[in-house]
Amino acid sequence: MHTTMTRYLLLALLLSLAQTANAQTYLTAGVKWDDGTPVNGSVTLVQNGSPDILLAAKTLSSGWTNFTILLSKGTYTVTVACHNAPTVCAEGTVLTAFPVFTAMLDPAMLKRGEVNLVFRKADLSLKSADVKVHSEFP
Repeated sequence: MHTTMTRYLLLALLLSLAQTANAQTYLTAGVKWDDGTPVNGSVTLVQNGSPDILLAAKTLSSGWTNFTILLSKGTYTVTVACHNAPTVCAEGTVLTAFPVFTAMLDPAMLKRGEVNLVFRKADLSLKSADVKVHSEFP
């Protein structure tokens, strides 16, 4: 009986790991200026390593972008750059780059991540950041 129960528990564990191993995460970013207008630019997601791996490069549409991606444990860098806004910033100006660490959690449980950033037009500095993470635990 004990051996049978152990087998069932092991099978259940393997099935749950198989289901979460391929779970993808929906990521979204909203970027605007302090006057409420959307930033024309791009967001990139790089998995840091040797070498770094570019996972996504998305153009902001009306200040928003999103993508679905399979994350693994490690360190990532999110970069927000300004484009097509010559009166505000030079082409390709990096507004911010920040690290994201997944080493302390199981990335398969991370279902959704959202970041809303507001930058000051006067000096291109970050005025506010609102980060939300939604996880699903087995």
